[in-house]
Amino acid sequence: MPETIDPRNSRVPAVRDAAQVRDTILLCSLGLERQLKGLSTANKNRVLLALHAQIGEQLDSLAANNDQ
Repeated sequence: MPETIDPRNSRVPAVRDAAQVRDTILLCSLGLERQLKGLSTANKNRVLLALHAQIGEQLDSLAANNDQ
């Protein structure tokens, strides 16, 4: 039987945030895996390098916002 969460519990926001992060990672991973499946190795490399660059930009932006 699933356990119900009392919304007045102070841990509820943290549990919801963790679930949202987990679900986002899972969906992104599944989508990426599905899209890469049909690509050649060279095109997979291009896509992954572009994603790597985009992630780097996002991390730099977050770091800049944290410094303010």
